[in-house]
Amino acid sequence: MKIQVFTTLTAVVILGALVLGAAVTRGHAATSGATGNGDFTATAGTRKNPVLVDVSTQFTANIDNSGELEQKSSDPSLDFHGDITCFQKLSPTEAVFGGIITSPDSPLVGEFFEVLVVDNSENGTPPDQYGIVISRRQPDCKKVKVTLHDLTQGNLQVH
Repeated sequence: MKIQVFTTLTAVVILGALVLGAAVTRGHAATSGATGNGDFTATAGTRKNPVLVDVSTQFTANIDNSGELEQKSSDPSLDFHGDITCFQKLSPTEAVFGGIITSPDSPLVGEFFEVLVVDNSENGTPPDQYGIVISRRQPDCKKVKVTLHDLTQGNLQVH
């Protein structure tokens, strides 16, 4: 009887440790990544007819390839919501994430985005940087060519 109780108790302790370990691992994955919000000015339009737009962005990109991006701008045709499908931490201060534009009211729905963020400092000197490209090509989050823009306000964090 004592051996059976000990074996059952040992199995319960091991099972509990496995469940707790899985919960901690999942919790860590959900908190690792990049987060932030900020404003910047970018150039839109064509090379022959460039237009400056003010952009406001907010995102949460997780190491488990999940998260969301919300972008609003002075040009409503560039406003969208996107679901993040890939994430890559390039360094302690740089990360790339990408995904698909999902907002049904956006003319960009179904297109893809890739973002490079640079977490320069908490005091804003030098400012954090943000770059985005929208294309018809699925993001791979390994190589991204974007123009980086200094944030005029806000904070980006790579963690």
